[in-house]
Amino acid sequence: MTVRPRWWIYVLGLALLAPAILLAWHGDWTPLLLLLAPSALAGLAIVAIIAGGAWSNRRSDRRDRR
Repeated sequence: MTVRPRWWIYVLGLALLAPAILLAWHGDWTPLLLLLAPSALAGLAIVAIIAGGAWSNRRSDRRDRR
C-alpha cells in the first residue's frame, strides 16, 4: 500500500522553492543554494560516514592478515 503525502505538502514545497527557482532563473542563485545546502551537507556527511567505515574495515582487515 502506498502512502501519498497530503496536497498541502506539495503546496508548501512549491511555496518554498518557487521564489528561489525564479530568482535563480534571473541570475541570483543565493536563495536556491541556501535552500539546497542543508540537504547537500547531510548527503556529504552520510557519504563521509560510509567511506570512513569502509576505510576503517580495510585497515582492520590488513591488521588481521599479519
